[in-house]
Amino acid sequence: MSRAHLLLGSNVGNRQAAISGMIRALNESAGVTVLRVSSNHEAGREGMADQPKYLNTALAVETSLEAEDLAALCKSIEERLGRVYRGQWGPREAEIVVLLFGDRVLDSPDLNIPHPEAHMRRYMLDPLSEIAPDAVHPVFGRTVAELLWELLRQ
Repeated sequence: MSRAHLLLGSNVGNRQAAISGMIRALNESAGVTVLRVSSNHEAGREGMADQPKYLNTALAVETSLEAEDLAALCKSIEERLGRVYRGQWGPREAEIVVLLFGDRVLDSPDLNIPHPEAHMRRYMLDPLSEIAPDAVHPVFGRTVAELLWELLRQ
């Protein structure tokens, strides 16, 4: 079993219902158990002032799935909840991002773990630090709390 940390987000439609639906779908999926859920954090997407604000929630999950399979499951849940593709930076009904997968580092065309921008995005670190402040970023060797502190000091 592996511990993974996910970020759920929505900025189109009923954001709270989307977050709740993503949590429920993950917890009902074979090989995934939701362990911790952060509170909801509202934030604009950096560099995207023309979009509605996101509601973001971080999850800690335990999974028997491989990282690639977990990412594929997340994409299928997004689709089931009505995500419409509007370009790389477009608004989203439902989005699930794998931020960390234990101490694994993966760099492939389809999946990058840890998330390549997590260490410099407050909208990712705020909810993650609420549920996993001591989780260590496997590339930088610093905890989520330390990364957030460094980001806030800039």
